[in-house]
Amino acid sequence: HRKWHICLAAITETWLTDNSMTLPVPNGYSFVHLPRPNRRGGGVGLICRNNISLKQQTCFKATCFESMEIMLTLGSVHIRLFIVYRPPPSAVNGFTHNQFVTEFDDFLSANTTCTGRLLIVGDFNYHWENDTHPHTIAIKELLRSHNLSQHVHGPTHTKGHTLDWILTRDDDSLVRTAEPSSLLTDHHSIHFSLNVKKPPLPRKRISVRSFKTMNISIIAKR
Repeated sequence: HRKWHICLAAITETWLTDNSMTLPVPNGYSFVHLPRPNRRGGGVGLICRNNISLKQQTCFKATCFESMEIMLTLGSVHIRLFIVYRPPPSAVNGFTHNQFVTEFDDFLSANTTCTGRLLIVGDFNYHWENDTHPHTIAIKELLRSHNLSQHVHGPTHTKGHTLDWILTRDDDSLVRTAEPSSLLTDHHSIHFSLNVKKPPLPRKRISVRSFKTMNISIIAKR
């Protein structure tokens, strides 16, 4: 795109290891993040347009997934945004499916009853499209028990799996559209729009001088 029209961009796997690090962002935007210290990979962050008020909250402490919480204010609407990254279990990290279900259940119990509209986005590394896999069945049952809906449908990964999700409360019409789009990584980006009014852009005062009032002959002599 010639012009940057995106208001928010949630990022997983920033690969930033320190709070002092940052990512380059367009003019008129800011970047907040939660790094993964002392290890490669991971990290979550948010690029946000400056006309949206944001406040980074205390993050939920988990072992097998990373998350950050940000309170967004768009006019009179308050959105509690969570960005989640669940690394795939491996022999190196020792994480398990059961461990994630337990911790994510605690996470949802602590946050789904919070004030403000709820928006959870991120890379969960589960195959949402596979309704017969016991791990997927367990995760979907967990989300149903917390009255949450998942809005992303279709592949979000080059191998055809739906790994990246957008979650909201069942009775909330916050998400208008959500569509995977190609990107130059193994994961696709998810373009989504919200049923909230965009806050106005800040006004700039620009002073100009009319060429009609300029005496060209005097300027030429100088």
